[in-house]
Amino acid sequence: MSNFMRKVWFGGCLFLALVLTRPCFAQSEDQGESAPGLEQSEPSEAPDQGSEAEEKNLTGGVEADVNNRYIWHGLASSRGAVLNPYAWVSAYGFTLAGWANYVLGQGPNQGQFNELDGYLTYAYEKDAFSLEAGYEHYYYIDWGDSPDTGMATLTLSYAIKDFSVFTTQAVDVVEYGGAYLAEVGVGYAKDLDDNTSLESSLYVGFGSDKFNETYIGPDIGAVNLVGADVAFTYYPTKTIYLRPHAGWTSLLNDDLRDAVKQPDLLNIGVALGWGF
Repeated sequence: MSNFMRKVWFGGCLFLALVLTRPCFAQSEDQGESAPGLEQSEPSEAPDQGSEAEEKNLTGGVEADVNNRYIWHGLASSRGAVLNPYAWVSAYGFTLAGWANYVLGQGPNQGQFNELDGYLTYAYEKDAFSLEAGYEHYYYIDWGDSPDTGMATLTLSYAIKDFSVFTTQAVDVVEYGGAYLAEVGVGYAKDLDDNTSLESSLYVGFGSDKFNETYIGPDIGAVNLVGADVAFTYYPTKTIYLRPHAGWTSLLNDDLRDAVKQPDLLNIGVALGWGF
Protein backbone atom coordinates (compact mmCIF):
# COMPACT_ATOMS: atom_id res chain seq x y z
CA MET A 1 0.00 0.00 0.00
CA SER A 2 1.44 3.41 -0.98
CA ASN A 3 2.19 6.18 1.51
CA PHE A 4 -0.69 8.23 0.04
CA MET A 5 -3.22 5.41 0.40
CA ARG A 6 -2.11 4.64 3.96
CA LYS A 7 -2.75 8.23 4.98
CA VAL A 8 -6.12 8.40 3.22
CA TRP A 9 -7.07 5.11 4.87
CA PHE A 10 -5.99 6.41 8.28
CA GLY A 11 -7.85 9.68 7.79
CA GLY A 12 -10.97 7.82 6.71
CA CYS A 13 -10.85 5.61 9.78
CA LEU A 14 -10.41 8.67 12.00
CA PHE A 15 -13.36 10.41 10.34
CA LEU A 16 -15.62 7.38 10.72
CA ALA A 17 -14.58 6.93 14.33
CA LEU A 18 -15.39 10.54 15.09
CA VAL A 19 -18.81 10.17 13.46
CA LEU A 20 -19.80 6.79 14.83
CA THR A 21 -18.64 7.19 18.43
CA ARG A 22 -20.37 10.58 18.90
CA PRO A 23 -19.39 11.37 22.52
CA CYS A 24 -21.94 12.91 24.86
CA PHE A 25 -20.08 16.18 25.56
CA ALA A 26 -21.58 18.99 23.99
CA GLN A 27 -6.66 25.21 12.90
CA SER A 28 4.85 28.46 9.37
CA GLU A 29 6.91 27.74 11.95
CA ASP A 30 8.76 25.61 9.37
CA GLN A 31 9.32 28.61 7.10
CA GLY A 32 10.41 30.94 9.90
CA GLU A 33 6.71 31.47 10.72
CA SER A 34 5.99 32.87 7.27
CA ALA A 35 2.59 34.45 7.07
CA PRO A 36 -0.21 32.24 5.78
CA GLY A 37 -3.07 33.34 3.57
CA LEU A 38 -5.98 31.20 4.79
CA GLU A 39 -6.64 29.85 8.25
CA GLN A 40 -6.58 26.11 8.67
CA SER A 41 -9.95 26.23 10.25
CA GLU A 42 -11.55 29.22 8.71
CA PRO A 43 -13.74 31.26 11.07
CA SER A 44 -17.42 30.82 10.41
CA GLU A 45 -20.69 32.21 11.58
CA ALA A 46 -22.05 31.10 14.93
CA PRO A 47 -23.47 27.56 14.89
CA ASP A 48 -27.07 27.21 13.74
CA GLN A 49 -29.60 28.13 16.40
CA GLY A 50 -32.68 26.85 14.54
CA SER A 51 -35.64 28.44 12.82
CA GLU A 52 -35.65 31.50 15.10
CA ALA A 53 -32.26 32.59 13.73
CA GLU A 54 -33.32 31.85 10.14
CA GLU A 55 -36.20 34.31 10.44
CA LYS A 56 -33.89 37.17 11.36
CA ASN A 57 -32.57 39.59 8.75
CA LEU A 58 -29.62 40.56 10.95
CA THR A 59 -27.41 38.19 12.95
CA GLY A 60 -23.94 38.43 14.44
CA GLY A 61 -21.74 37.66 17.37
CA VAL A 62 -18.29 37.41 18.92
CA GLU A 63 -16.07 34.45 19.73
CA ALA A 64 -12.81 33.64 21.52
CA ASP A 65 -11.07 30.45 20.35
CA VAL A 66 -8.00 29.03 22.17
CA ASN A 67 -5.86 26.54 20.20
CA ASN A 68 -2.71 24.63 21.05
CA ARG A 69 -1.22 25.71 17.68
CA TYR A 70 -2.02 28.02 14.78
CA ILE A 71 -2.26 25.41 12.04
CA TRP A 72 -2.91 26.48 8.47
CA HIS A 73 -3.53 23.89 5.77
CA GLY A 74 -1.04 21.40 7.19
CA LEU A 75 1.57 23.96 8.25
CA ALA A 76 2.47 24.98 11.81
CA SER A 77 2.30 28.77 11.91
CA SER A 78 3.04 29.11 15.63
CA ARG A 79 5.29 27.34 18.13
CA GLY A 80 2.66 27.13 20.83
CA ALA A 81 -0.80 28.16 21.93
CA VAL A 82 -2.74 31.01 20.33
CA LEU A 83 -5.94 32.94 20.99
CA ASN A 84 -8.19 33.73 18.01
CA PRO A 85 -10.84 36.42 18.60
CA TYR A 86 -13.53 36.61 15.93
CA ALA A 87 -16.53 38.87 15.30
CA TRP A 88 -19.13 38.89 12.54
CA VAL A 89 -22.37 40.46 11.38
CA SER A 90 -24.65 38.99 8.69
CA ALA A 91 -27.65 40.28 6.76
CA TYR A 92 -29.42 39.16 3.58
CA GLY A 93 -26.77 36.57 2.76
CA PHE A 94 -23.79 38.90 3.26
CA THR A 95 -21.32 38.49 6.12
CA LEU A 96 -18.67 40.97 7.27
CA ALA A 97 -16.18 39.50 9.74
CA GLY A 98 -12.86 40.07 11.45
CA TRP A 99 -10.39 37.52 12.86
CA ALA A 100 -7.09 37.91 14.73
CA ASN A 101 -4.20 35.79 15.98
CA TYR A 102 -2.79 36.52 19.45
CA VAL A 103 0.37 34.58 20.42
CA LEU A 104 0.08 32.93 23.84
CA GLY A 105 2.97 30.43 23.66
CA GLN A 106 6.71 30.75 23.19
CA GLY A 107 8.22 32.26 20.05
CA PRO A 108 8.17 35.54 18.14
CA ASN A 109 5.41 38.03 19.04
CA GLN A 110 4.59 36.32 22.32
CA GLY A 111 1.91 38.34 24.10
CA GLN A 112 1.06 40.28 20.91
CA PHE A 113 -1.26 40.18 17.93
CA ASN A 114 0.63 39.23 14.75
CA GLU A 115 -2.23 38.87 12.25
CA LEU A 116 -5.53 40.63 11.54
CA ASP A 117 -7.87 39.36 8.82
CA GLY A 118 -11.02 40.78 7.26
CA TYR A 119 -13.74 38.81 5.41
CA LEU A 120 -16.61 39.74 3.15
CA THR A 121 -18.72 36.84 1.86
CA TYR A 122 -22.05 36.16 0.22
CA ALA A 123 -23.87 32.87 0.81
CA TYR A 124 -26.71 31.37 -1.23
CA GLU A 125 -28.72 28.21 -0.56
CA LYS A 126 -31.19 26.38 -2.79
CA ASP A 127 -32.59 23.09 -1.51
CA ALA A 128 -29.56 20.85 -0.83
CA PHE A 129 -27.09 23.09 -2.73
CA SER A 130 -25.15 25.94 -1.15
CA LEU A 131 -22.62 28.44 -2.47
CA GLU A 132 -20.40 30.94 -0.68
CA ALA A 133 -18.21 33.45 -2.52
CA GLY A 134 -16.00 36.02 -0.86
CA TYR A 135 -12.82 37.98 -0.42
CA GLU A 136 -10.39 37.64 2.48
CA HIS A 137 -7.67 40.18 3.27
CA TYR A 138 -4.70 39.40 5.53
CA TYR A 139 -2.81 42.08 7.44
CA TYR A 140 0.42 40.82 9.02
CA ILE A 141 2.02 42.50 12.02
CA ASP A 142 5.77 41.94 12.41
CA TRP A 143 5.89 38.84 10.15
CA GLY A 144 9.30 39.78 8.80
CA ASP A 145 9.25 40.33 5.03
CA SER A 146 5.78 38.84 4.50
CA PRO A 147 3.56 41.39 2.71
CA ASP A 148 -0.16 41.79 3.27
CA THR A 149 -2.25 39.93 0.72
CA GLY A 150 -5.77 38.80 -0.13
CA MET A 151 -7.62 35.86 -1.65
CA ALA A 152 -10.83 35.35 -3.55
CA THR A 153 -12.66 32.22 -2.38
CA LEU A 154 -15.50 30.01 -3.55
CA THR A 155 -17.09 27.14 -1.62
CA LEU A 156 -19.68 24.78 -3.10
CA SER A 157 -21.48 22.04 -1.17
CA TYR A 158 -24.31 19.59 -1.64
CA ALA A 159 -26.11 18.00 1.32
CA ILE A 160 -27.24 14.37 1.38
CA LYS A 161 -29.19 13.93 4.63
CA ASP A 162 -26.65 14.40 7.46
CA PHE A 163 -23.71 14.24 5.05
CA SER A 164 -22.41 16.73 2.51
CA VAL A 165 -19.78 16.85 -0.24
CA PHE A 166 -17.90 20.11 -0.64
CA THR A 167 -15.09 21.88 -2.41
CA THR A 168 -13.32 25.13 -1.57
CA GLN A 169 -11.26 27.08 -4.13
CA ALA A 170 -8.97 29.98 -3.18
CA VAL A 171 -6.67 32.12 -5.34
CA ASP A 172 -4.41 35.00 -4.34
CA VAL A 173 -5.47 38.19 -6.12
CA VAL A 174 -3.13 40.69 -4.44
CA GLU A 175 0.50 39.73 -3.80
CA TYR A 176 1.06 36.15 -5.02
CA GLY A 177 -0.78 35.87 -8.34
CA GLY A 178 -1.19 32.23 -9.35
CA ALA A 179 -1.05 30.92 -5.78
CA TYR A 180 -4.02 28.58 -5.81
CA LEU A 181 -5.40 26.21 -3.19
CA ALA A 182 -8.26 23.74 -3.50
CA GLU A 183 -9.85 21.32 -1.05
CA VAL A 184 -12.48 18.65 -1.61
CA GLY A 185 -14.08 16.52 1.05
CA VAL A 186 -17.08 15.06 2.79
CA GLY A 187 -18.73 16.47 5.91
CA TYR A 188 -21.14 15.18 8.53
CA ALA A 189 -23.41 17.30 10.74
CA LYS A 190 -26.10 16.24 13.19
CA ASP A 191 -28.08 17.69 16.09
CA LEU A 192 -27.48 15.36 19.04
CA ASP A 193 -30.17 17.04 21.16
CA ASP A 194 -31.86 20.44 21.50
CA ASN A 195 -28.64 22.10 22.74
CA THR A 196 -25.81 20.05 21.22
CA SER A 197 -24.61 19.44 17.67
CA LEU A 198 -21.76 17.58 15.99
CA GLU A 199 -19.82 18.57 12.87
CA SER A 200 -16.94 16.65 11.27
CA SER A 201 -15.15 16.47 7.94
CA LEU A 202 -12.54 14.55 5.98
CA TYR A 203 -10.78 16.35 3.11
CA VAL A 204 -7.86 16.37 0.68
CA GLY A 205 -6.04 19.57 -0.33
CA PHE A 206 -4.18 20.56 -3.52
CA GLY A 207 -1.67 23.42 -3.88
CA SER A 208 -0.33 24.99 -7.09
CA ASP A 209 3.40 25.35 -7.73
CA LYS A 210 3.19 29.06 -6.87
CA PHE A 211 1.33 28.35 -3.65
CA ASN A 212 3.79 25.69 -2.49
CA GLU A 213 6.84 27.74 -3.48
CA THR A 214 5.51 30.75 -1.56
CA TYR A 215 4.44 29.06 1.65
CA ILE A 216 6.47 25.83 1.86
CA GLY A 217 9.44 25.96 -0.50
CA PRO A 218 9.33 23.35 -3.30
CA ASP A 219 8.25 24.77 -6.66
CA ILE A 220 5.77 21.98 -7.42
CA GLY A 221 2.04 21.54 -7.77
CA ALA A 222 0.88 18.63 -5.63
CA VAL A 223 -1.82 16.91 -3.66
CA ASN A 224 -0.62 18.56 -0.47
CA LEU A 225 -2.47 16.98 2.41
CA VAL A 226 -5.22 14.93 3.96
CA GLY A 227 -7.06 16.21 7.03
CA ALA A 228 -9.93 15.53 9.41
CA ASP A 229 -11.84 17.81 11.81
CA VAL A 230 -14.47 17.33 14.50
CA ALA A 231 -16.36 19.84 16.67
CA PHE A 232 -19.14 19.65 19.24
CA THR A 233 -21.20 22.78 19.87
CA TYR A 234 -23.18 23.13 23.09
CA TYR A 235 -25.62 25.96 23.90
CA PRO A 236 -26.10 26.39 27.67
CA THR A 237 -28.35 29.37 26.80
CA LYS A 238 -30.04 30.51 23.59
CA THR A 239 -27.19 32.93 22.73
CA ILE A 240 -24.01 31.52 24.38
CA TYR A 241 -22.19 28.48 23.01
CA LEU A 242 -19.14 26.37 23.84
CA ARG A 243 -17.35 24.47 21.05
CA PRO A 244 -14.52 22.01 21.77
CA HIS A 245 -12.85 20.96 18.53
CA ALA A 246 -9.90 19.02 17.13
CA GLY A 247 -8.19 18.72 13.75
CA TRP A 248 -5.52 16.49 12.21
CA THR A 249 -3.50 17.09 9.03
CA SER A 250 -0.73 15.19 7.27
CA LEU A 251 1.31 16.33 4.27
CA LEU A 252 1.24 13.71 1.51
CA ASN A 253 3.93 14.78 -0.96
CA ASP A 254 7.44 13.64 -0.01
CA ASP A 255 9.10 16.89 -1.17
CA LEU A 256 6.69 18.94 0.94
CA ARG A 257 7.17 16.67 3.95
CA ASP A 258 10.97 17.05 3.68
CA ALA A 259 10.63 20.86 3.56
CA VAL A 260 8.97 21.18 6.99
CA LYS A 261 9.83 20.11 10.52
CA GLN A 262 6.41 18.73 11.40
CA PRO A 263 4.47 17.25 8.47
CA ASP A 264 1.88 15.62 10.76
CA LEU A 265 -0.02 17.93 13.08
CA LEU A 266 -2.81 17.75 15.65
CA ASN A 267 -4.73 20.79 16.84
CA ILE A 268 -6.99 20.85 19.91
CA GLY A 269 -8.99 23.91 20.92
CA VAL A 270 -12.09 25.26 22.56
CA ALA A 271 -14.18 28.28 21.54
CA LEU A 272 -16.59 30.34 23.64
CA GLY A 273 -19.00 32.56 21.75
CA TRP A 274 -22.10 34.73 21.90
CA GLY A 275 -24.47 35.27 19.00
CA PHE A 276 -27.67 37.14 18.30
